[in-house]
Amino acid sequence: MKKILITRHAEASSSSNLGTDFSRPLTELGLRDCQLIGKELENKNFRPDLSIISSSIRTIQTYENLSKFLNLESNKLDIKDSLYNIGFDDFISMLKIINSEFKSVMVVGHNPTMSIFAKKYSDSKINQFSPGSSALFSCDISSWGLIDENLKFEYFIKPEDFR
Repeated sequence: MKKILITRHAEASSSSNLGTDFSRPLTELGLRDCQLIGKELENKNFRPDLSIISSSIRTIQTYENLSKFLNLESNKLDIKDSLYNIGFDDFISMLKIINSEFKSVMVVGHNPTMSIFAKKYSDSKINQFSPGSSALFSCDISSWGLIDENLKFEYFIKPEDFR
């Protein structure tokens, strides 16, 4: 059984002193939302073996704040520049080459790809994938190479439900 948690970075500032989209930090609301989602993931006993995150400031901050609740000391972390603007097909290809030793994976990325994935594999049960939202999917497979076959939607959590 493989599990994958898709997480969109929490709310980020609209501008940055550095002037690039890549360097936008989380807002105060985004930081609080990470606590809400982190606590809920902790309550659901989600513990990834591997975390794959975009190298943008806001995704790194989202991961760091979620990790406070998820006991990720033994978690392998993979920070990928390519996740920043990745398209859906390339995202699926990236997932398919994850080492089979990892049973549970968390991805912290960006829209539109996170929303497209969540909507497609939840059979449109997820329509709005707001900042800070997370969706868990599972699949009875031995290899990540088969991830797009029979993914089962487990749950969806969004910060608005806990404010």
